[in-house]
Amino acid sequence: MKAKVDLVRNAHIEGEASELFELLSDLPATMSHFPKLRAFTDQGDGEWLWDIEPIHVAGMTYELQVVTRFEIDAANRVVTLFPVTTQGNAEIGGHFCAVQDGNKAVLKLDIAGTIEVDVPMLLRAPAKPFIRGYFAKLIDRFIERIQAEYA
Repeated sequence: MKAKVDLVRNAHIEGEASELFELLSDLPATMSHFPKLRAFTDQGDGEWLWDIEPIHVAGMTYELQVVTRFEIDAANRVVTLFPVTTQGNAEIGGHFCAVQDGNKAVLKLDIAGTIEVDVPMLLRAPAKPFIRGYFAKLIDRFIERIQAEYA
């Protein structure tokens, strides 16, 4: 079963966007703030494997592995994620960036994709909103951690 995720988040942070982008462009440091991330492994050519702790629900365990290719555009303060479809059970793409808004930096995230998990037929209807909600909580916690690091 595939569950679509589509998240847009903006977080205001005291300070300069250029300084925030320095943090964001250091991928291992930035991704160390992603909750439940067991490993973030460089696969070469800008591709990274995200190994996320298993999710335990209704007596079942679900693994989540994502491979994305990252491109860093320092001039525009944008980190773009491209899904790599040959590995993992999720295809996640989008971007995050740092922009200046007065005396605050704004962390903007726009993430979209699909997560594929093997769910019994009877649980498929409630599983999709659960997966979307779980992923949204991970992203929200990630933003909170970035804000705490930057503050």
